[in-house]
Amino acid sequence: MRRSTIIILATVLIILIVIGYFVSVPEAGQRLLEDLELATPAARGYTAMGMLEAQIISLAPEDGGRVKAVPFRELMGEDPGWPVAMEPDGVMWMAVEGGVSRFDGERSEMYSPEHGLGGYEVEAIAVDPDGDAWFGTENGVTRFDGRTWVNYTIEDGLGASRVLAIAVTSESGVWVGTDGGGVSRFDGENWITTTTDDGLAGNVISSIVVDDEGMVWFDTNEGVSRFDGERWDDIAVDPGEMIKQSEIVISLDTSILEAQRGAALARYEAAVAGLEMLEAGPRDVDLAVAQASVAQSQAVLDGTLEALEDAQDTPLRGRDEQVAIAQAGVDQARAALEASEAIYKALEDGPTEDEMNAARAAVDAAAAELAQFEDRISRAEIRSPIDGVLLDRFFLPNELVMPGWPVATVADLDQLEISVYLPEADLGWANVGDPVQVSVDAYPERTFHGLIIYISDQAEFTPRNVQTPEERVILVYEVRILVLNPGRALKPGLPADVTFGVSP
Repeated sequence: MRRSTIIILATVLIILIVIGYFVSVPEAGQRLLEDLELATPAARGYTAMGMLEAQIISLAPEDGGRVKAVPFRELMGEDPGWPVAMEPDGVMWMAVEGGVSRFDGERSEMYSPEHGLGGYEVEAIAVDPDGDAWFGTENGVTRFDGRTWVNYTIEDGLGASRVLAIAVTSESGVWVGTDGGGVSRFDGENWITTTTDDGLAGNVISSIVVDDEGMVWFDTNEGVSRFDGERWDDIAVDPGEMIKQSEIVISLDTSILEAQRGAALARYEAAVAGLEMLEAGPRDVDLAVAQASVAQSQAVLDGTLEALEDAQDTPLRGRDEQVAIAQAGVDQARAALEASEAIYKALEDGPTEDEMNAARAAVDAAAAELAQFEDRISRAEIRSPIDGVLLDRFFLPNELVMPGWPVATVADLDQLEISVYLPEADLGWANVGDPVQVSVDAYPERTFHGLIIYISDQAEFTPRNVQTPEERVILVYEVRILVLNPGRALKPGLPADVTFGVSP
């Protein structure tokens, strides 16, 4: 009895000592709790490791060709704010509320529509090599040479009234970017407007930049365009940038297709004109001409018949030869009359059903040919099928692309996927639709949320990317998880731990 009491007292003493230790050393207590959690899967859930993957889409052209344009967005830079421009002698122009201000280093002077400015809202200013100042307003563009104000509007050839950007070059003149009307260029005498119909990426131009090589760049609402002095190129986004659905990623040169389309369009218009002529029937003037031709042919025939009678009345000597000649003239005149009458009758009766069907078939064939070229031209602009990030592009301008070759990859980084592999004994932790928690070493303090979207119904050997050879020979089931990626913090290729059995 005494011995049992001693053992009980010793046990209580040990427990008190242990409790006192963990109370006095909190870190030791925390480690004990963590060890208990690891030893009790039901309290924390089941954890498996996998690799994060993104939905990556490879873009490839259906037709081959040479690359026309690739990204160059950084050139545009940031919006400088209030428009400012400097004259060669140092005089500064600045947009202000209600007009513009001119500062010569000592004093400033304001100008408004009362002085000759085209509008009250100045959104662009530029100074050309001659020192003339150009101002873009809500009512067009104004030119000031120091003495005279000249206003240009849509009536003079501008694409739209509101002007958002101006740039000048010594080679190509003054460029004006409008709000919805494309780009207008002043060559010294006339305004020439370029829109999306002519190859511009978009019709709203927010800025214009001239580079050191003289190329003119235009930032539009549909991407960046470039003019090299002869032709227009569309410039898409750069790798690593966000890209919207249907935005251009890369463009193929369509100059040959454009020429073929032009020829097909001419054939289509000719076929349509032919059909319309048949449907309209003969014109009165055509009938009158044909009737006159019949009358003329009849008169000729009458004359040849008289000539034949005269030949038959001649003396015997030489009569046969003259009769033969006259008879040939009669036959020829009669054939001409029959041809004229046939033409007149055909015009009077109108086209036959077979002729109408043939004309309609010609129009349909020409339209199909034209549509084929238009479809090929439209597919030369390779656009993103999703909102995402441009990961890479594989070709530069003037490089040849064959049909089916990938030219770029786009990924949706807002939602990633991860595949993990569970042995059969642990499949009870996973059900389609269950929430999971995902953690990565790069963000040890963060927990990402996911959802089980797929569980394989067939066992397989563990994939080769599993770390140890012993684990690769185990039969497992693939479990696929959709991971939400706020802020795109997670990147494809990161190893991650997935914890199952968590509360929603």
